[in-house]
Amino acid sequence: MTNLRFRKVNGSHADVLAAAGAADLLHDLNPIFVDHGNEIELKIKREVNSADLANTGPGFKYLKAGASEGGEDEDNPKKKATKKVPDAVPPSMVFDYNSENEKYKRQMAAKASKDPDILESAQLDKPDPDFRTYRIVKALQAESGLNKFVEQFCSLTPEKRESAILKSLNGSSDFFFESPLVQLFNPQAAKGYALLKPTGTDRNDKTKEKWAEPFFEWLRYRGFFAGSAGWFLGNKGEHVRVYTPIPKHMPFSLYSDVTAHFRSESLAGSAPKMDCLGALRLTRILIERSTAFAPPSQLISGIWVTHYQSLGQVRAVTATDQVAIPRWLDLKSKPDAVLWLEILEEHDKILRRLDDDISEELGLLKQYRCFLQGREREATIELAEFLAAYGNHIFRLRGQGKWLLPQFTREKVEAILQASYKEILENPGFRAIADAIRSATVSAQVSKKRGSDYREIQYGALPELRRKIAEGRDDFMQAVSEFVSSFNTESARRYEQGKSGYRISQDDFAAFAHLLDENPSWETIGTLLCAMATCKLGKDKEEAPE
Repeated sequence: MTNLRFRKVNGSHADVLAAAGAADLLHDLNPIFVDHGNEIELKIKREVNSADLANTGPGFKYLKAGASEGGEDEDNPKKKATKKVPDAVPPSMVFDYNSENEKYKRQMAAKASKDPDILESAQLDKPDPDFRTYRIVKALQAESGLNKFVEQFCSLTPEKRESAILKSLNGSSDFFFESPLVQLFNPQAAKGYALLKPTGTDRNDKTKEKWAEPFFEWLRYRGFFAGSAGWFLGNKGEHVRVYTPIPKHMPFSLYSDVTAHFRSESLAGSAPKMDCLGALRLTRILIERSTAFAPPSQLISGIWVTHYQSLGQVRAVTATDQVAIPRWLDLKSKPDAVLWLEILEEHDKILRRLDDDISEELGLLKQYRCFLQGREREATIELAEFLAAYGNHIFRLRGQGKWLLPQFTREKVEAILQASYKEILENPGFRAIADAIRSATVSAQVSKKRGSDYREIQYGALPELRRKIAEGRDDFMQAVSEFVSSFNTESARRYEQGKSGYRISQDDFAAFAHLLDENPSWETIGTLLCAMATCKLGKDKEEAPE
């Protein structure tokens, strides 16, 4: 055995966890992930021997959780007092949930107080960095599998453990540690997998356990702590969403480092918002933590997202999905990395400010997630749709005096769209008309707010143009023509009044008309026009062209 291969047989994050667990087990050998589509290969420089497994631990701790002596468990009032930790498990391998939970409560109370002195003292009393991970384990009632394995692991001599692990790495199926199926690490173990009750089984039916491969289930347990991050969501934090980065071609050392930093991020809100921010944050971490200049999507292709819905006293898998790591632009030098990070920060800031409780803004978040779920050109079309809808949304809000949501920056948006739509974006007619729409809409609003001279704000222009896209090429072109005529008329009036202004020339209009006629995807041109027209020109430039 030089390399290990893990076939993707589950169609869920369980496939990644098995590979991540093996990589964590052999981390001293500097394993490298290589995704071959139907399997994940773990490249290792040499054969594994007993010496490589000499200091192997279980990969996680015994979770001492539940109700305190004589008390109740807040997650499950029917649960009895905390079970005594087995004598075989040393204190160093015990995670005291109750103690860490008290620290967590004190920290939340300090944040709620907003008192600087209390907040400062709370920083010295932080819970363990792995607290949320173990909290998810407890919430999904997965501690029994972990604890059972830790107890067995500690009960055996190092020689027996090493022998069993080495044989299993070489293909043996005789792994005598019991590693039960747990839905947190393997969604196939979810409710409903066991035999139906009418067949005579009881509540504690264990028939599904015969499908478990104990060695691989242990690797998945281990892989969860090395390669996954999870957060609570819902009004009371009753649901759980687990994110597992999918390695494409990268060293495990970088993967584990990136995942650890990802796990420390703060994600909140609805599922669409968490998915979008999660993908952006992971991309940012990849750029910041990687020493080589490589597109993030060449390191991690995407993220498995698994949702565990609260059904009362239990939580069950109700959705599994993937979001992709953005493939916006090349990353060949430090300036490229700086631009990437600026773009990511802009998108992160805007998505954070969208309110999940407003149906239109929740729809925008879902639209952005569709962009992250798409591939190549399909994805950029989704992004254009999002930008157009978002621009129209903030234009309408600002007309109501609401200025919380910022604009996207044209240069940063063009950097993303350039690869797919360079001919469109650089067309002089397209640029001139987009600038004119901007001048008569969002830029006019900015000028009015500043108290400076501004054009007449055409509140009907953007909605009308977007509506006409759906009605056909001729109707859309007619709407553009009417806007250009109205814009040029106002420009002429401004000149007569001694004010600045500019006109859309016949050449520019002809260039745009030719672009529309020659391009079969004219709807995309219309969408891009509305999208680019609502992007600001940049910090060091005037909002309005004139």
